Amino acid sequence: MAGDDLEKRLVESADIVFTANVRADAMRFARVPETRVTFSGEPGERSLSESHRENLPESVDAGVTYREVRVEYVLAAGLTTSADPPPGRGSARRDRR
Repeated sequence: MAGDDLEKRLVESADIVFTANVRADAMRFARVPETRVTFSGEPGERSLSESHRENLPESVDAGVTYREVRVEYVLAAGLTTSADPPPGRGSARRDRR
């Protein structure tokens, strides 16, 4: 799905990958949808969201019927580890008397 070599490597090495494929004979939007994808946390640079569309523009128009539609969507993210555990996690040291 990802056309660029860097994107392809991220998808292949990602810890989390979500994909969806949608097909429709016809699609019509009563109003133009508001869409967005955001990533939070770290590392933002190892996250990818991408779609490939057939017969459906990036910005659709209200009231227009789109026919023979296909959408392939991928969301991929890599997880990182830290030398320090997050606060409240990990092995706690207790004093024993």
